[in-house]
Amino acid sequence: MSFDTVWNNTLNEYPQTRVYAKRMTEEWSLNLIEARPETTLRKIYEENGVDTLFKRKGDRSGGEGNKEPVVEKCCGALKHKPMKKAIKENGWHIMFNGVRAGESRQRWMSARRDGDLFYSSHTWKTWVCRPILWWTALSDSFNYGNNRQEDVWNCVRKHDMPYNEIYDMNAVIDDSYTGKDVVVDRVTAEFLVAKGLNVFMPRTGCMACPIPIKRGYLRYLRTTFPKVYRSMLFQLGFARVLIAEMPEDQRAELLDELNGFGIITEKTEEAVLDRLEDVIEWKPCVFDGVGVVKRKQPKKSA
Repeated sequence: MSFDTVWNNTLNEYPQTRVYAKRMTEEWSLNLIEARPETTLRKIYEENGVDTLFKRKGDRSGGEGNKEPVVEKCCGALKHKPMKKAIKENGWHIMFNGVRAGESRQRWMSARRDGDLFYSSHTWKTWVCRPILWWTALSDSFNYGNNRQEDVWNCVRKHDMPYNEIYDMNAVIDDSYTGKDVVVDRVTAEFLVAKGLNVFMPRTGCMACPIPIKRGYLRYLRTTFPKVYRSMLFQLGFARVLIAEMPEDQRAELLDELNGFGIITEKTEEAVLDRLEDVIEWKPCVFDGVGVVKRKQPKKSA
């Protein structure tokens, strides 16, 4: 049976994802169709600004004309619009994807509502099949009682399936960690998580996305992809919002500290932004903990 394979290339992909797409296309002789957006991530942020980095998709709070969070505008322009265009142009009657319920609360709610096979009359205008919807993984951000089993990776290892190298670029973001390597492979990451350490285990989404910040993404990027980290702070304007989103006592402590060491002369957010380069050089971890939600530890087996 012949079928098309779609890569929804947002133009904001990890280098490892681009390599993986090329490799799989060649080795598996895939009929690859690459969907691309008509705009860029930077243009979206320039046009819409950033009021907050912690609104979820679907959050409609805010003033008139600012009801849709920028992360949702991002997904709409970079992923949904190109995919809708591809579906229409190719006349697909059904699409299969690897969305899983455990990836977020929103996806869990969608899973409960629609199941693993449904006709998407609102978004895609075609049938949607999600074969691994209820499979689980250690890196799931929404645990609905699965105790973090490894359905996904058990399958990968059992069948020796090729996978994106980004999954072997996990970063230990736990201050109690005393190991030599901060960036570890998947097996080591699973071992450390089982011991109760906090490890950021990336997924293959957009690089400069604020959604995973709550899981320690800024510290991960600073360690693993420093150029992307700097781009988010300087070019996309994340720094201003991160300072504003700091808890008040933490922000006051930071201003006192920076002022005491002569990095800034006025205890204001603007002073920090004016000297941001010096601030980051003096205190690289300044934004590491902003917005981070501590993950619950997996339940111990009886």
